[in-house]
Amino acid sequence: MYVDDRNHLLVYDLASRATSSGAAGFGQTNIYMVETRESPEAGERGFYLPGRVVVDELGPGQKKTVVAAQNQERFSLLNRLRTFTGGEVVGLRWENQELEELWRTERRGVVADFRLARLVPRGEKMLVVGSVMSFGGILANPESRVVVFSTSALRAKR
Repeated sequence: MYVDDRNHLLVYDLASRATSSGAAGFGQTNIYMVETRESPEAGERGFYLPGRVVVDELGPGQKKTVVAAQNQERFSLLNRLRTFTGGEVVGLRWENQELEELWRTERRGVVADFRLARLVPRGEKMLVVGSVMSFGGILANPESRVVVFSTSALRAKR
């Protein structure tokens, strides 16, 4: 799996051929990277660092689930500044040669990153999401939160 520069989630087969392209909007971040060039005449090439995409079993005996962030972009300015209105983490499954949405978290700000983890020994996997609620401004401080979702509750949403 790979998130391309248009934020499409691409699925590859074992022969490294793209077999599917998911809907746009997965794995967007506002982290802009610039390649270092040997000479200034070569020009500058930059790109947005894609967000995390995880393929994991969320419960015993469960099929593997693709988990990715999906932030809603407000606008992009000069290919260097992206702003988002909010975002969710989405669970997808590869079914009948396409990605099928299984669940999505509540919108709780812009998804900065997420992680699947067992927070207690032998406990169920939890989805831990770091979200930016507001980016602040000249007179305000940014606000962020860490929200924990039960993966069994997310699976039950279906």
